[in-house]
Amino acid sequence: MVGNRLWKLTLGVLTLLAMAGVLAASDDAPLHTYGGVAHLRLNLPLPLAAPIKTLDAINVKQFTFEIFPTGEGVEGGTVENPKGGLEPFQVTVNNGTYDHRSADPPLELDVLNSETVSIPKAPGGQIRFVYTVLYHGREAAVCTGIVQAWTLDQGKVVLTDQFSYDCRGGAGAKWMPKKHRLHVESGHFAAGDQPCCPSLVDAVDFRFDGDHVKPENVEVQ
Repeated sequence: MVGNRLWKLTLGVLTLLAMAGVLAASDDAPLHTYGGVAHLRLNLPLPLAAPIKTLDAINVKQFTFEIFPTGEGVEGGTVENPKGGLEPFQVTVNNGTYDHRSADPPLELDVLNSETVSIPKAPGGQIRFVYTVLYHGREAAVCTGIVQAWTLDQGKVVLTDQFSYDCRGGAGAKWMPKKHRLHVESGHFAAGDQPCCPSLVDAVDFRFDGDHVKPENVEVQ
């Protein structure tokens, strides 16, 4: 709980600074946004019951996810706590789904897939990407794609990075093995677009180099 309160305070300050443009040029800031694409640097151990030997030992279809908000009241790739505020929140999926669309607040999380890839300089030499989609808001109309990157360090699984994007209009994320890049696209609404269907996209390639992630080929509308 102390960690959650500290995270809420820290991210609240960072969000205000980012809105003021103070963090725009800082590579050390944990939260970076590129149009509708958000990248949150975390490096936090997951609260697992016991150490594990491999990243693939975790069944992501039966798992409690720790989701980290990246702001409030901003559409397009922003992860919001459904109850408000910047507190991290947990969602437990069963058979890959948490479906509480009829609850108050309505919320659904679906696990799309996961993959473990080789990254030579990463801790343990591997990263596991877990791809999910969060539906929230009235009639679960807001669709936010979330990708979490996990590494294994001495039996502990570390959530190193979280990427998010507006997945309306078919936008998504994928690992490009030949380039060692995570390609993330976010729907971008042009004037006159319907709420369901953005006609443009923001796109970023994230290059993983050990414990560093660097954006490349940034295309923001």
